[in-house]
Amino acid sequence: MGGTTLWLPLASGAIAVLGTLGGVVITQVFASRREDKSWARTREAERENQWIVDRRTYYRPLREAAYDLTTRLEYLGRIYRQEFPEAAPFRPDSLSRDFRELYALSPDPIENLYGADANEPRRNDQAVQRLRTRMCRELNFATSSVYRAARFLAWADVNRTLLERGHTSLPRQPAQLLLDQLAAVSRAWQGPTGAGLSAEQQESIGEMMLTSEGRVITQFEFRQRLLELPGWEQYTALLTFFITEDDDVQRRPFAARFAAKVDYEVLETIIALDALVASLDELPAVDQPPSDWRIEPQQRPRPW
Repeated sequence: MGGTTLWLPLASGAIAVLGTLGGVVITQVFASRREDKSWARTREAERENQWIVDRRTYYRPLREAAYDLTTRLEYLGRIYRQEFPEAAPFRPDSLSRDFRELYALSPDPIENLYGADANEPRRNDQAVQRLRTRMCRELNFATSSVYRAARFLAWADVNRTLLERGHTSLPRQPAQLLLDQLAAVSRAWQGPTGAGLSAEQQESIGEMMLTSEGRVITQFEFRQRLLELPGWEQYTALLTFFITEDDDVQRRPFAARFAAKVDYEVLETIIALDALVASLDELPAVDQPPSDWRIEPQQRPRPW
């Protein structure tokens, strides 16, 4: 009888202890599950935030720069193909003078593009001030054309570095596609014979367009750099891409002329840029791309 009396309290105590331990275990299990869910939500929020940051900081500026350059190259191409009436604001000969003036501070024909000394006129304060003023007025279209090209190279360099290092929230296929399309633009711009803008120069100019903080310089800063001595010569290859030495094709059939690039390097660059813009246009279509999300390459008809 005494043994039974002793057993009952012990059993009750054991049950109470087990109940307490069980409650602790269950509480810990539920707490762990809540932490897992909270961690998953945090990670998902971080991924979504990173995607938003990437779109705003990298892909959207690249899309804008690519589109601006595409439209400008297409417009220039149509001007040099003489598709506009005589009353149009720009003609091939007038634009040729403008681009020559940006390079040599004079609209006069250039007898030897790569032998001409464009440093000497930049030592003339009066000539420099004259060009600085004309860049904001009569030469604004030519200046903005060169700046659009340089700005695209800057954003292309930034995005290429981001994608190559894997510092992107994009899944593998769209990331690789954008890399391939950036490379296609570079090849088209250089051209099969190298008559365009070499890939090495494209990369160099893109890097020079960035400040030490990683910001793309403004057009105002760019105009200043084109007149700096020394320093302006770092943009020589870009300036000469748009150059037409003179309009006398019969006397100098092999002189550098932008019109000669229109149906080749310029056209192929427009096509490659169009494909890039079309892919970048798909990025804002989703709030957060799943791991198997893809971009379907698109291409519009050739402009001419």
